[in-house]
Amino acid sequence: MNGNGNVSVCVPERGVEWKGLVFLLAVICGVCLIAWAVILKPIPQYCSPDVHAEGCITCPTHEDGVRGCSGGIVVCDRGYEWIENQCVLNEAVHGLCDALTATLRRRLADSQCSGLWVESVRGKTVSPWMSESELKEAVRTFQSLEYFDDLFTQCLREAKNKNDINFQWTNTERQWTALTTTHTPPLPCRIELFVWDHPWRTLLTITAILFAAWMIRGRRLRTKMEKLEQQMIEEVYNAIIAQRNKEQQWVAEHYLHDKLTPALSALSTSRKNIIWDRVTARVRSDSRIKSLPRFDNGQQVETWQWVMD
Repeated sequence: MNGNGNVSVCVPERGVEWKGLVFLLAVICGVCLIAWAVILKPIPQYCSPDVHAEGCITCPTHEDGVRGCSGGIVVCDRGYEWIENQCVLNEAVHGLCDALTATLRRRLADSQCSGLWVESVRGKTVSPWMSESELKEAVRTFQSLEYFDDLFTQCLREAKNKNDINFQWTNTERQWTALTTTHTPPLPCRIELFVWDHPWRTLLTITAILFAAWMIRGRRLRTKMEKLEQQMIEEVYNAIIAQRNKEQQWVAEHYLHDKLTPALSALSTSRKNIIWDRVTARVRSDSRIKSLPRFDNGQQVETWQWVMD
């Protein structure tokens, strides 16, 4: 209402109204295009290779798992599904194919040891070839699958096309083997395979190990002999010093030998003699000890006497 008492009415401009309609129509068109592209997009038609029709795609019969085309769609073999424009194995059948390949690879690995000495001693001879009946028994957990025999054959054919396995004919049935293996053989087999493949390296390794063991054993033996020698010297000196306050102030060398050397029973005779020779050399070189020949029970023996107060 203005100052004159009249009522004023606001009328929207024509330009603003048309802009809103144009925006609404654009949104509707966009939604329709998306629906056509995602939902209403026509399914591609597949035709046989001998049919040349407009808008028809040649049936991919050369691809794995494709049986043919019917009614404009691709028909996959049993165990295959049409996913992303190709026939792929479903999960259960894929497990069957993997089990077959793993079984053949394991047999190939076992057969590599069958002719070697380790397995010959154990009385085992393993062939890398497996008959189809043996393979079916090895994967019997998958025999509950529908059309098991057909799927079994398809898995073997697919693995053969990938050059993973090969077959040979016998009088009764085909036999299969893996061309490569990822299965780890037993430890004795791996060792013997390494020896046969690398004889010189093996010889050098064994020689180095034996030399190192000999060095370690020799060092331990020298340490042990040095310890026993030191103990023997201390006992000889104690016996000589203890004799100086007695009426017979000397002690016979053979007496100490017979008394102390039994403690060296763990050593060989030659090593006992080496230790005792070192002990006697140490005593004879000591100026505090007099070494004289004397008669003991009618026999001349070497005696030791402590002369230093």
